[in-house]
Amino acid sequence: RQNSEVRKSLQISKALLKADHVKISQEYHVRRSRRILITGGKRCKVSQKRIGTSAFAVYPNNVVVLLGERAHPNQCPLTGRNFLENPVE
Repeated sequence: RQNSEVRKSLQISKALLKADHVKISQEYHVRRSRRILITGGKRCKVSQKRIGTSAFAVYPNNVVVLLGERAHPNQCPLTGRNFLENPVE
């Protein structure tokens, strides 16, 4: 009897962890699927170079920079905000 209670408790814990994982995964995909329109006149916020067809990065605060201007993937080079420590709501 005690064995079945332990098993049931473990099943509940596993289901809660799985639900949490699904929720976080869904949030991640919603944030990654936003659209950014890059027009011909769009410029990098750091170097002021034209983006055109170059590779670029977009931070959660909608700052668009050329990929080469991105020193750290989790820290905005324009504002200095670290999105791991201070995420966007």
